[in-house]
Amino acid sequence: MRIREASIEDTAAIAQVHVDSWRTAYQGIISDAYLANLDVKAREAGWIRFFEQPNRSSVIYVAVNDAGSIVGFVSGGAPRSPEYGYEAELYSIYLLSSYQGQGIGARLAEQIVDYFRRMGYHSFMLWVLEQNSAVDFYKRLGGEVFDRKELPIGEETFIELAVGWKSLRLLK
Repeated sequence: MRIREASIEDTAAIAQVHVDSWRTAYQGIISDAYLANLDVKAREAGWIRFFEQPNRSSVIYVAVNDAGSIVGFVSGGAPRSPEYGYEAELYSIYLLSSYQGQGIGARLAEQIVDYFRRMGYHSFMLWVLEQNSAVDFYKRLGGEVFDRKELPIGEETFIELAVGWKSLRLLK
């Protein structure tokens, strides 16, 4: 398994991983109808816009298997909610279910934290659905829940938790 910085040529594969991961991670949480209607082409367009941003202060890394296929990704950069006082934000981390439990997610997380360090950031945060099993994972890594907000997805409203690390040194 190789981790590398993503390029605009990776957007179709990133979008496919994004949709497939949502469908497995949020099965039983988000409505089946909403998950079934996720559009890979729409997600790809969003990722293309990401790469086309001038002066972008964020990055995406991809996990590539031995066959050369992208099986996961992580993105992060400057905080989208600077009012909380964190210097960076992990925007997203997704991994195909068949590759979970192999340490790849941890390697992706390490890669984005290394990026934060290189950028001179000392703290970071992320948002995660309260019902997502990753909440416990983030807490085990030393993250602390410090806020919550309502997030509409489709016809439903969910609680999203803000998890933060006041210092990258606190990351376990």
